[in-house]
Amino acid sequence: RKYFALKKIPGELPVPEQQFVVDYTYLQSDAAGDGQRSRVQRRREIEPVYTLEDAMSSEGISISYSHREEEEYEGFHNLTTSSRIIGSREYVMLSASPMTGVAVTTRWRRVFMHEEHIFELDSVFGPNGLDHVKLAVECESLESPVKLPPFLEVEKEVTNDERYSSWHLATRSLERQDLEESRSWRQLSRDRRPAPPIF
Repeated sequence: RKYFALKKIPGELPVPEQQFVVDYTYLQSDAAGDGQRSRVQRRREIEPVYTLEDAMSSEGISISYSHREEEEYEGFHNLTTSSRIIGSREYVMLSASPMTGVAVTTRWRRVFMHEEHIFELDSVFGPNGLDHVKLAVECESLESPVKLPPFLEVEKEVTNDERYSSWHLATRSLERQDLEESRSWRQLSRDRRPAPPIF
C-alpha cells in the first residue's frame, strides 16, 4: 500500500464514491512496548457529502466494528497482522479500556476507483482538529507504478513516513494538545490574568 499527502480536502469528486466515518481506538496491551498494538475500529457508512462538517453530522446507513492487531517492522508502520469482525457489544467492552495517553482519532474516508486501483481518501483528525489529508492505494508492491487521480492535488508520497501513521497521530495528538494548553497558560500568565481556583 502506498500513501500520499494532499494539499487540501477536495470537494465533489468526478467519480462514484463510497463514504465512511471511521474511529480508531488503541487498547491497553502488555505487548504495546514491543511494537505490537491492538485497536478497535468503528466504521459508519454515510451518504456522500462534500464537507467535513456534513460528514461528521451525517447519520449512518450502516455501522460495522472490527478488532485489529498491528506490528511495527523496520521501514514500515501500522502493518495489520490480523483482523476480525466483532459485534457492537464487544466493541463497547473493548473500547472502554483505551491505551493511556493515546487519543481516539477519526477519519472521513472516501473510497473510489481510478485506473483499476482502489483509492482511499482520508481526512484525518484528532483532539486538535484536522491533522492531514492522506490518499492510500492498494498495489502489488511498493515499487509498482501508480497513476494518481488528476483531480487531486497530491503534495508528496509519505509511504514510509511514520508521521502520517495512525499510531503516530494518536500519540502526537495528545502531545500537541498538552503543548497548546501549556502555551495558553503561559499567555495567561503574561497577561497577568487571575490564576484558576485551587480545590
